[in-house]
Amino acid sequence: MQVWESSGQWLFSSYSPLKEKPNVPGFLDVSPEELRLEYYTRVANGDIQSYLDGVQWLAKEWRNRQQELKDLNASAKAALVQAFL
Repeated sequence: MQVWESSGQWLFSSYSPLKEKPNVPGFLDVSPEELRLEYYTRVANGDIQSYLDGVQWLAKEWRNRQQELKDLNASAKAALVQAFL
């Protein structure tokens, strides 16, 4: 988790610890381009606040999911590790 958090990876990218393995479940994958398009759409509609609220929600959900992974019990950790072997 420390490496993941300090990697500088785009906040809303999915993550897989091993090549050709599935991503860690529970994380949304939203590209910078998708957010940029959403921003321009909301600005054109005069609804910038809903864009800001949406980005804040995404960031909160991401942090919550990371915290859940940090707080896994031993059996849940083992099951997650097994999924990537």
